[in-house]
Formats: sequence, structure tokens, C-alpha cells
Amino acid sequence: FYTTAGVDAEYTGHPLLDRLQHLPSQEQAARTLGMDPTRPLVALLPGSRRHEVQHLLPLMLESMQHIRQRLPQTQGVLPVASTIPLPAIQAIVAGAGCAVTVLQGQSHMALRAAHFAIVASGTATLETGLIGTPLVVVYKVHPFTAFLAKRLLRVPYISLVNIIAARRLVPELLQKQACPQTIASHALQCLEHPTTAVALRRELATLRDILGTGGGA
Repeated sequence: FYTTAGVDAEYTGHPLLDRLQHLPSQEQAARTLGMDPTRPLVALLPGSRRHEVQHLLPLMLESMQHIRQRLPQTQGVLPVASTIPLPAIQAIVAGAGCAVTVLQGQSHMALRAAHFAIVASGTATLETGLIGTPLVVVYKVHPFTAFLAKRLLRVPYISLVNIIAARRLVPELLQKQACPQTIASHALQCLEHPTTAVALRRELATLRDILGTGGGA
């Protein structure tokens, strides 16, 4: 972008690479969070803004129920962003009747422990990708906002993972596509077929090469 604009610039790397450097193994992360490392674990990240959470968390919780219909032993973990009051999250979870472990923060640890993640479009998609956790990206906005976005946006993807990779590494489910059954089917593809998950983790590992060698900050 800068070169095209005639600006002499040097890319020094993304600071997230340094923040995610010293995470424990998947099994250790699960034990740290009090989860069973022998059972499938799905992380839910509904965003850091109140309106995102109100739109997306019920959808994610319903998706978890569909996943459990096929894999009853699946655990759910929900790290809450510091910008969202914990009681608001707990009220939505209680209303949905879907048992998940709610955490204050600890999103990186939850993503490290998870076998799959359902993530709202935003910085968390890149964090998930760099940690190497298979994911599906979901997002819903007001229909009028979506109408405008279709006419204004000039990028083929909305998730940072796909934008940086310049190809569709992970599925993006937007608006009506973001339904519980479809989200659950993407999760089950990885949870029930380990080779699919391994292949996706291998693809996600390429993000680190694109973003530099660390020390950017």
C-alpha cells in the first residue's frame, strides 16, 4: 500500500507475535482453565462491544447446542472481554440454557486450549489464527449497514486471517449465512475429523511467516 502511494516504508512485524510467544501446550492450557484436556473444547469469542455480544453470543450458544447433539462430551469456554460486564454475559448464558465455562479475560489461554473456536470478526480472528486454533468467523450487522457495506467495501474478505493470507483460509459466515446449523457443521468438520484440523493448523501457521519475525513493537 505504501509503496504504491510512493512512500518509503519498512514493515517491522506485528506486535501480536510477541504477545503470543510463550503460551503453554494445549493440554496444559486446558488444565490451567480447569477444563478436561481429554474432551473436545470449543471457544466462543462474541466480540468486545456490547452490541456484538447481544447479536452474536445467543447464536454461538445455540451453535454449541447443535454441536453437542452430535458430540455430547464437548466443552464450551467463553472468555469475556474487559469491555463487557461479566453479569451481562452470565445472564445471556443462563437464558440460553447452554452450559459453558465463563472466564474473565484469558482469551489467549482459552484459544490455546480449544480444539475449535467460533469467533466474531475482529482482532480475535488474527489472535486465533496465530495461536493455530481452527476457527469459523461469524458476524451480523443491521440489514441497512450490510446493504451499504456491500456497495462500499472493496475487499474480498472481512476476517484478518483471510485478508492477510490473501485467500480463504477459514470460513466467513455473514448475516443470514451465520446460522447455528452451519456454524456447528464447520466445527464438527474439525472435531470429528482430526486430519481436517491438522491441515487447517498447518495453513494457519503460514500467518506467522507473513507477519514477520517478532520484535516489531
